[in-house]
Amino acid sequence: MKLDDTYYEKLYAGILGKIIGVYAGRPFEGWVNEHIVDQFGEINRYVNEQVNHPLIVSDDDITGTFMFTHALEDHEYRSDFSSRHLGQSWLDNLIEGKTILWWGGYGQSTEHTAWLNLRNGFEAPHSGSIETNGKTVAEQIGAQIFIDGWALINPAMPDKAAQIATEAAKVSHDGEAVYAAVLLAVMESQAFIETDLHALIDLGLSYIPKESKIAEVINAVRGWHEENPRDWNWAFSQLKTHYGYDKFDGTCHVIPNHGLIILSLLYGGESFHESMKIVNTLGWDTDCNAANVGCLNGIRLGLAALDDGFDWRTPVADRILLPSANIQDHIFDAVQEADKLYAIAHQLHYNERLPKRPRFHFTPKGSLQGFAINPNLNYNQNARLSNYEQALRLDFSHLVCGVPLQVSTATHTPLDSKVNESSYHIVGSPTLYPSQTIEASVSGATDYDHASVSFYVETYDSQMNVERIFSEPFTLSAQPQTHQWTLPKLDNVMIATVGLQISNPHSGNDAGYIKLHSLDWQGTPSQTIGIDSNPIHEIWESSFINTMDTCIKFDNQDIYRLVNNDASHPGLYIYGSKDWHDYSLSIALKPQIKQAFGPIVRYQGLERYYRVELNTDDQISLIRREFGKDVVIAIEPFQWQPHKRYHFDISVNGNLFACSINGKQVLTSIDETMPETYQSGGVGFYNQLGPVHFTDMTVVAL
Repeated sequence: MKLDDTYYEKLYAGILGKIIGVYAGRPFEGWVNEHIVDQFGEINRYVNEQVNHPLIVSDDDITGTFMFTHALEDHEYRSDFSSRHLGQSWLDNLIEGKTILWWGGYGQSTEHTAWLNLRNGFEAPHSGSIETNGKTVAEQIGAQIFIDGWALINPAMPDKAAQIATEAAKVSHDGEAVYAAVLLAVMESQAFIETDLHALIDLGLSYIPKESKIAEVINAVRGWHEENPRDWNWAFSQLKTHYGYDKFDGTCHVIPNHGLIILSLLYGGESFHESMKIVNTLGWDTDCNAANVGCLNGIRLGLAALDDGFDWRTPVADRILLPSANIQDHIFDAVQEADKLYAIAHQLHYNERLPKRPRFHFTPKGSLQGFAINPNLNYNQNARLSNYEQALRLDFSHLVCGVPLQVSTATHTPLDSKVNESSYHIVGSPTLYPSQTIEASVSGATDYDHASVSFYVETYDSQMNVERIFSEPFTLSAQPQTHQWTLPKLDNVMIATVGLQISNPHSGNDAGYIKLHSLDWQGTPSQTIGIDSNPIHEIWESSFINTMDTCIKFDNQDIYRLVNNDASHPGLYIYGSKDWHDYSLSIALKPQIKQAFGPIVRYQGLERYYRVELNTDDQISLIRREFGKDVVIAIEPFQWQPHKRYHFDISVNGNLFACSINGKQVLTSIDETMPETYQSGGVGFYNQLGPVHFTDMTVVAL
């Protein structure tokens, strides 16, 4: 299939279908059919409000699916890419106990088991094999729930989709779980050019053993559908009788849930809505199953199918939460994810690096990219958002005198988010920073001459005190005009939202519209971030990637003590963006025992960064961390003692590094072998073992 606009729209539809399935099924994940029907009836809508559950949630199905595809880029699209490299990327992206996986314990959670194996030296595929973990653990559902991304970047390429899906699945699973993942990946890949479900199933079956249990359950479901093609409740009764949870060991076995996916697809036919209703109403692992069904049908039936039967799209507004050690993508959306996978596919198949699109460009029809009208300021304005012309359009009438109309999108964890909801914590630094430059293309018209239009950002400090900051007003034009705004330098704040405000100093029966065609920002910021209050709000604290075991805030002292308990797995404390390039970092650290510690720059992941380290041999080193391997770039003698404060000033400009400690130059070096992926990244510090005191850090763009 040609990687063109047709592919892009189907790619976007598949992503949307995936996240819609998760959001629809998550409020009653693990419920049995009878309980679901008793409380909700058939699931033909979102029911999260009925159980006081947020609609937009962090979930392993979403985060694992879309974060693991980063492995291709992280390993520079190497020709021998395999499960071993994917396993390395697991260690690079997963923060223990917080992100991506269900951290249910060794021997119970298949993914947690595999992660512990990887960390303890078992390379993939041994990390997930039946030989290592046993059949029960290895054949749970996880491999198929993470598989969609590999199909999405291999459209109409079932051989390639099957090959890479196998490698991905074997990091954590084996046996029937791998067959299930491969079959779905093949079906989704071929669905870019084939809509017939039976043709897709037949093709998928040709890639797995005929005697496998997955093939058996698929054939059984097809038989029931042929016998009684209308009564999906009857077919489900057959599935429960012959392949129900009671027939398999483990927490969440792949066979019953895979059978339910096939059942929902067959009985749902050509309706996205009907398949979504069936897969959620029948229960079991609802968010996982609905996600796979939604992705396949999004690709197969196209974007328009998502609006047939129920408005699944508008409440979601494209929003995705992707918390991981990849610090900048926790606030994301389906269009940005489509852009990312589109670029990966072009690099993978054409060896072509695409130009970067603006963060917000609204190309897919109906896309909102997380933008919403501020409900607290929407009085009698009759305002509404839409997108029919590849632009976000805000229509309004009767602006109330002195009451602005605001439309914005999140750039950091929303105030109403449950940061520690379930085991999937929302972790990640903001996407927009003080002193960066916003650029947007805007057009519009109004019935009056006094409208005031401006950009604004909403900030909060560590106690979540909110402040709005506005640009100078600009005038609207019927044709798109580019406007820029360089944000002021703001220390000790996080930027939570960015958007547009329009207001009218006069009341009247006025009307108008604004179109936002694109919005982006760039530049390495200049900002000081300090630990300046006690206690610190959990959203503020979650802005840092923290892999330390203990974090203590001292009363009446502006310091944190961060403790790492395992010298074989050093602790990291990270802030910023992978897009930051040349800058200086100033940071003060005080070690409490004599163990290696020091600042981090150019952070890309838990296993990819530079650090300036004071070690136990009284040396200072510049080290490049590469997937479990330390490459020493430079080393010099340096005497140091615990209980003393060391103020590091590090500059990184291209491949030139320079470091001063307490005002004295101690190290300068050029990394002649710097990989391309290490030319940018965030900041923080490293702690081998024990406590390190931290006060604040300042980043200044060079």
